Amino acid sequence: MKEFRGYLEAAPNSPTLFQQYFAEYTIAPDSGQSLIYDNPLAHLGLPQNSVESSSMESANTGSRFDFCIFDDPISRDNGTANEEQRAAAVSKHSSVMALREPSGFALNIQTPWVQGDLGDVMIKRNEEDPERPLAVRVDPVMEIRPEAADKPLLDLKEGDVVFNFLPKLNWKFVRDEMRSPEGIDFFKTQYMTEWVESEESKWTPTFTLAELEAKVRPINFFEGKTVVRTVAALDTANSESITADLSSICVARVFEHEGKSVALIIDVIAGQWRYSKLAEKFVDACEKYGIKQAVIEKNGIP
Repeated sequence: MKEFRGYLEAAPNSPTLFQQYFAEYTIAPDSGQSLIYDNPLAHLGLPQNSVESSSMESANTGSRFDFCIFDDPISRDNGTANEEQRAAAVSKHSSVMALREPSGFALNIQTPWVQGDLGDVMIKRNEEDPERPLAVRVDPVMEIRPEAADKPLLDLKEGDVVFNFLPKLNWKFVRDEMRSPEGIDFFKTQYMTEWVESEESKWTPTFTLAELEAKVRPINFFEGKTVVRTVAALDTANSESITADLSSICVARVFEHEGKSVALIIDVIAGQWRYSKLAEKFVDACEKYGIKQAVIEKNGIP
């Protein structure tokens, strides 16, 4: 929005050529809000009298639009981390689209992240619709030549590919990005515009149903057993956004059973809280259950 306003904010005594041709659309540099452009010709009853910058977390109730640009509406930490976040991002996009005027339209520009994210859902729904209402364009940084199509990405040579954005890109840069610490799946999403499987979808159980049932015990199984100590594990969420994961406090009692230490989960407390509120919840749990030891994780580090 800052760049957009820059075209139309006329500096005193030094308007650009564009501003001279379209002087009726120009505004003073300090007029209005920085994230909103109000059209000076609004009194003429134009289709839309302003341009506004917003976000996926903002409330847009009451607004309407003729043209909307979704510029990277999702990211690694917002709308892609798990199934709930992906569903919330799709729902939010639908809510914003409900504000479109009957003759309005929208443009979604985004990077693929994981299967089931907003872009993947939009494309799949478009393919299921006989009328194909969306115009879809996918732009990878390079095309792999047919004779090298069976090669793994890390085995490709410069002659195996054709770049789509020359001269901006070169083989050295692309080769280094393939081998970045982010991993090859990250390269596939960011540069090859492919939707890869999420980590959740790759999870497989390492036990059978029979093994699980054999280990299930009734709630009173440990009655009479000696309690060694009460412990807790606290996992903090990375965001307070409505679509973020929950912070959680897992409380367990450790018993001596057949010569081994066995942990029994007695409570799981979860919610979206600020760190100060999470600390209060943790102190309350310590007082309620007599917690003697705890592991607190933040940003993946205990």
